[in-house]
Amino acid sequence: MSAFGDAIKQRALRVRPTPAIEKHISKAFGHYLRIQILWILNERVASPSELAIALNEPLNRISGHIRVLREAGCIELADQVIRGHVVQNFYRATARIFFDDTEWRAIPPTLKEGLRITLLQNLIDDAIAALEDETYDSLDGSHMSWSPMLIDEHARLEINRLLDQTLKRLLAIQKQAVKRLDASGQEGISYSISILGYPSIGGIKKVNPAKSNKKKPSAKKAKAASSEKRRKGSRQSKDRDKGARGAKD
Repeated sequence: MSAFGDAIKQRALRVRPTPAIEKHISKAFGHYLRIQILWILNERVASPSELAIALNEPLNRISGHIRVLREAGCIELADQVIRGHVVQNFYRATARIFFDDTEWRAIPPTLKEGLRITLLQNLIDDAIAALEDETYDSLDGSHMSWSPMLIDEHARLEINRLLDQTLKRLLAIQKQAVKRLDASGQEGISYSISILGYPSIGGIKKVNPAKSNKKKPSAKKAKAASSEKRRKGSRQSKDRDKGARGAKD
Protein backbone atom coordinates (compact mmCIF):
# COMPACT_ATOMS: atom_id res chain seq x y z
CA MET A 1 0.00 0.00 0.00
CA SER A 2 1.19 3.55 -0.77
CA ALA A 3 2.07 6.10 1.92
CA PHE A 4 -1.15 7.90 1.05
CA GLY A 5 -3.05 4.63 1.46
CA ASP A 6 -1.46 4.12 4.89
CA ALA A 7 -2.55 7.61 5.88
CA ILE A 8 -6.12 6.82 4.80
CA LYS A 9 -6.06 3.62 6.83
CA GLN A 10 -4.85 5.41 9.97
CA ARG A 11 -7.41 8.20 9.52
CA ALA A 12 -10.21 5.66 9.16
CA LEU A 13 -9.13 3.95 12.38
CA ARG A 14 -8.95 7.22 14.35
CA VAL A 15 -12.36 8.71 13.54
CA ARG A 16 -15.37 7.86 15.68
CA PRO A 17 -18.94 8.11 14.34
CA THR A 18 -22.05 9.08 16.27
CA PRO A 19 -24.21 6.23 17.64
CA ALA A 20 -26.98 6.83 15.10
CA ILE A 21 -24.74 5.92 12.16
CA GLU A 22 -22.12 3.82 13.95
CA LYS A 23 -23.42 0.52 12.61
CA HIS A 24 -22.70 1.07 8.92
CA ILE A 25 -19.84 3.55 9.14
CA SER A 26 -17.66 2.14 11.87
CA LYS A 27 -18.14 -1.39 10.59
CA ALA A 28 -18.05 -0.88 6.83
CA PHE A 29 -15.72 2.12 6.71
CA GLY A 30 -13.66 1.54 9.83
CA HIS A 31 -11.09 -0.47 7.88
CA TYR A 32 -9.89 0.07 4.32
CA LEU A 33 -10.10 -3.66 3.51
CA ARG A 34 -13.78 -3.79 4.47
CA ILE A 35 -14.42 -0.95 2.04
CA GLN A 36 -12.81 -3.03 -0.72
CA ILE A 37 -14.88 -6.08 0.23
CA LEU A 38 -18.09 -4.08 0.29
CA TRP A 39 -17.13 -2.52 -3.04
CA ILE A 40 -16.76 -5.92 -4.69
CA LEU A 41 -19.92 -7.33 -3.10
CA ASN A 42 -21.89 -4.36 -4.43
CA GLU A 43 -20.83 -5.51 -7.89
CA ARG A 44 -21.31 -9.24 -7.58
CA VAL A 45 -21.81 -12.22 -5.30
CA ALA A 46 -18.51 -13.66 -4.09
CA SER A 47 -17.11 -16.14 -1.58
CA PRO A 48 -14.37 -15.35 0.98
CA SER A 49 -11.87 -17.37 -1.03
CA GLU A 50 -12.72 -15.40 -4.20
CA LEU A 51 -12.35 -12.15 -2.27
CA ALA A 52 -9.00 -13.29 -0.87
CA ILE A 53 -7.71 -13.92 -4.40
CA ALA A 54 -9.12 -10.63 -5.76
CA LEU A 55 -7.62 -8.57 -2.92
CA ASN A 56 -4.43 -10.62 -2.55
CA GLU A 57 -5.07 -11.11 1.17
CA PRO A 58 -4.96 -14.20 3.44
CA LEU A 59 -8.26 -16.08 3.62
CA ASN A 60 -8.43 -15.94 7.43
CA ARG A 61 -8.11 -12.16 7.34
CA ILE A 62 -10.87 -11.84 4.73
CA SER A 63 -13.09 -14.19 6.74
CA GLY A 64 -12.69 -11.98 9.81
CA HIS A 65 -13.80 -8.88 7.93
CA ILE A 66 -16.68 -10.81 6.36
CA ARG A 67 -17.88 -11.73 9.83
CA VAL A 68 -17.77 -8.09 10.96
CA LEU A 69 -19.68 -6.90 7.90
CA ARG A 70 -22.29 -9.62 8.27
CA GLU A 71 -22.86 -8.86 11.95
CA ALA A 72 -23.31 -5.19 11.04
CA GLY A 73 -25.93 -6.09 8.44
CA CYS A 74 -23.81 -4.71 5.57
CA ILE A 75 -23.74 -8.05 3.72
CA GLU A 76 -25.90 -11.17 3.66
CA LEU A 77 -25.57 -14.81 2.68
CA ALA A 78 -26.62 -15.21 -0.94
CA ASP A 79 -25.84 -18.87 -1.59
CA GLN A 80 -24.14 -21.99 -0.25
CA VAL A 81 -22.27 -24.55 -2.31
CA ILE A 82 -21.33 -27.91 -0.80
CA ARG A 83 -18.26 -29.57 -2.25
CA GLY A 84 -17.59 -32.82 -0.44
CA HIS A 85 -17.23 -31.97 3.23
CA VAL A 86 -16.65 -28.26 2.55
CA VAL A 87 -19.45 -25.67 2.62
CA GLN A 88 -18.62 -22.54 0.62
CA ASN A 89 -20.62 -19.41 1.42
CA PHE A 90 -21.29 -16.67 -1.10
CA TYR A 91 -22.22 -13.15 -0.01
CA ARG A 92 -23.73 -10.01 -1.48
CA ALA A 93 -23.87 -6.44 -0.17
CA THR A 94 -26.94 -4.98 1.50
CA ALA A 95 -25.31 -1.57 2.16
CA ARG A 96 -23.90 0.68 -0.51
CA ILE A 97 -20.90 2.99 -0.39
CA PHE A 98 -22.90 6.21 -0.37
CA PHE A 99 -25.10 8.25 1.98
CA ASP A 100 -28.28 10.17 1.34
CA ASP A 101 -28.56 13.85 2.36
CA THR A 102 -30.03 13.09 5.78
CA GLU A 103 -27.33 10.55 6.65
CA TRP A 104 -24.54 12.80 5.36
CA ARG A 105 -25.69 15.76 7.50
CA ALA A 106 -25.61 13.50 10.57
CA ILE A 107 -21.96 12.56 10.06
CA PRO A 108 -19.43 14.55 12.17
CA PRO A 109 -17.16 16.86 10.10
CA THR A 110 -14.01 14.98 11.14
CA LEU A 111 -15.48 11.71 9.90
CA LYS A 112 -16.68 13.30 6.65
CA GLU A 113 -13.11 14.29 5.86
CA GLY A 114 -11.86 10.74 6.24
CA LEU A 115 -14.75 9.33 4.20
CA ARG A 116 -14.17 11.79 1.36
CA ILE A 117 -10.47 10.98 1.17
CA THR A 118 -11.11 7.23 1.34
CA LEU A 119 -13.79 7.31 -1.35
CA LEU A 120 -11.76 9.59 -3.62
CA GLN A 121 -8.69 7.36 -3.27
CA ASN A 122 -10.75 4.29 -4.17
CA LEU A 123 -12.23 6.15 -7.13
CA ILE A 124 -8.79 7.15 -8.43
CA ASP A 125 -7.29 3.70 -7.85
CA ASP A 126 -10.19 2.03 -9.65
CA ALA A 127 -9.94 4.32 -12.68
CA ILE A 128 -6.14 3.99 -12.92
CA ALA A 129 -6.39 0.19 -12.65
CA ALA A 130 -8.91 0.15 -15.51
CA LEU A 131 -6.57 2.25 -17.65
CA GLU A 132 -3.53 0.12 -16.82
CA ASP A 133 -5.41 -3.12 -17.51
CA GLU A 134 -6.83 -1.59 -20.72
CA THR A 135 -10.41 -2.31 -19.73
CA TYR A 136 -11.44 1.37 -19.65
CA ASP A 137 -12.00 1.55 -23.41
CA SER A 138 -12.57 -2.15 -24.00
CA LEU A 139 -16.26 -1.47 -24.68
CA ASP A 140 -17.84 1.34 -26.68
CA GLY A 141 -19.37 4.19 -24.73
CA SER A 142 -16.87 4.72 -21.90
CA HIS A 143 -17.11 8.29 -20.67
CA MET A 144 -14.67 10.75 -19.14
CA SER A 145 -15.34 14.45 -18.65
CA TRP A 146 -14.39 17.37 -16.43
CA SER A 147 -16.58 20.45 -16.59
CA PRO A 148 -15.47 23.42 -14.46
CA MET A 149 -18.16 26.11 -14.55
CA LEU A 150 -19.32 29.35 -12.96
CA ILE A 151 -22.89 29.16 -11.60
CA ASP A 152 -25.25 30.90 -9.18
CA GLU A 153 -26.96 29.40 -6.11
CA HIS A 154 -30.10 28.49 -8.05
CA ALA A 155 -28.04 26.49 -10.56
CA ARG A 156 -26.05 24.81 -7.78
CA LEU A 157 -29.23 23.51 -6.13
CA GLU A 158 -30.59 22.40 -9.50
CA ILE A 159 -27.36 20.52 -10.28
CA ASN A 160 -27.41 18.84 -6.85
CA ARG A 161 -30.95 17.60 -7.46
CA LEU A 162 -30.00 16.32 -10.90
CA LEU A 163 -26.98 14.40 -9.55
CA ASP A 164 -29.11 12.87 -6.80
CA GLN A 165 -31.79 11.82 -9.30
CA THR A 166 -29.13 10.42 -11.62
CA LEU A 167 -27.63 8.29 -8.86
CA LYS A 168 -31.02 6.88 -7.88
CA ARG A 169 -31.78 6.11 -11.53
CA LEU A 170 -28.41 4.36 -11.95
CA LEU A 171 -29.07 2.15 -8.93
CA ALA A 172 -32.51 1.27 -10.28
CA ILE A 173 -30.93 0.31 -13.63
CA GLN A 174 -28.38 -1.90 -11.84
CA LYS A 175 -31.14 -3.58 -9.83
CA GLN A 176 -32.99 -4.53 -13.00
CA ALA A 177 -29.73 -5.75 -14.59
CA VAL A 178 -29.08 -8.07 -11.63
CA LYS A 179 -32.55 -9.58 -12.06
CA ARG A 180 -31.93 -10.20 -15.75
CA LEU A 181 -28.53 -11.74 -15.07
CA ASP A 182 -30.00 -14.03 -12.41
CA ALA A 183 -32.73 -15.14 -14.80
CA SER A 184 -30.43 -15.70 -17.78
CA GLY A 185 -27.38 -17.06 -15.98
CA GLN A 186 -25.13 -14.83 -18.04
CA GLU A 187 -21.97 -13.18 -16.71
CA GLY A 188 -22.23 -9.48 -15.90
CA ILE A 189 -19.94 -6.59 -16.84
CA SER A 190 -17.94 -5.02 -14.02
CA TYR A 191 -18.67 -1.31 -14.46
CA SER A 192 -17.79 1.79 -12.41
CA ILE A 193 -19.60 5.13 -12.38
CA SER A 194 -18.20 8.09 -10.46
CA ILE A 195 -20.16 11.29 -9.75
CA LEU A 196 -18.51 14.39 -8.30
CA GLY A 197 -19.97 17.84 -7.82
CA TYR A 198 -18.35 20.37 -5.49
CA PRO A 199 -17.26 24.03 -5.08
CA SER A 200 -13.81 24.24 -6.67
CA ILE A 201 -10.78 26.21 -5.52
CA GLY A 202 -11.73 29.06 -7.88
CA GLY A 203 -13.99 30.40 -5.14
CA ILE A 204 -16.86 32.81 -5.65
CA LYS A 205 -16.45 35.13 -8.62
CA LYS A 206 -18.57 38.00 -9.86
CA VAL A 207 -19.90 37.70 -13.39
CA ASN A 208 -19.83 41.10 -15.11
CA PRO A 209 -21.91 41.88 -18.19
CA ALA A 210 -20.15 41.48 -21.52
CA LYS A 211 -18.29 44.61 -22.58
CA SER A 212 -18.82 46.23 -25.98
CA ASN A 213 -16.81 48.88 -27.82
CA LYS A 214 -20.02 50.76 -28.55
CA LYS A 215 -21.51 52.69 -25.65
CA LYS A 216 -25.18 52.06 -25.11
CA PRO A 217 -27.10 55.38 -25.25
CA SER A 218 -29.07 56.47 -22.23
CA ALA A 219 -32.86 56.24 -22.27
CA LYS A 220 -33.15 60.03 -22.57
CA LYS A 221 -30.79 60.21 -25.56
CA ALA A 222 -32.48 57.24 -27.21
CA LYS A 223 -35.89 58.96 -26.88
CA ALA A 224 -34.54 62.20 -28.34
CA ALA A 225 -32.95 60.34 -31.25
CA SER A 226 -36.22 58.56 -31.95
CA SER A 227 -38.15 61.87 -31.98
CA GLU A 228 -35.61 63.45 -34.31
CA LYS A 229 -35.90 60.46 -36.67
CA ARG A 230 -39.70 60.87 -36.78
CA ARG A 231 -39.37 64.61 -37.52
CA LYS A 232 -36.94 63.94 -40.36
CA GLY A 233 -39.30 61.33 -41.77
CA SER A 234 -42.19 63.82 -41.65
CA ARG A 235 -40.18 66.55 -43.43
CA GLN A 236 -39.10 64.13 -46.16
CA SER A 237 -42.73 63.09 -46.69
CA LYS A 238 -43.85 66.76 -47.07
CA ASP A 239 -41.03 67.46 -49.52
CA ARG A 240 -42.13 64.51 -51.64
CA ASP A 241 -45.71 65.79 -51.66
CA LYS A 242 -44.58 69.27 -52.79
CA GLY A 243 -42.44 67.79 -55.54
CA ALA A 244 -45.34 65.69 -56.77
CA ARG A 245 -47.70 68.76 -56.94
CA GLY A 246 -45.05 70.85 -58.78
CA ALA A 247 -44.62 68.19 -61.45
CA LYS A 248 -48.40 68.01 -61.93
CA ASP A 249 -48.74 71.76 -62.41
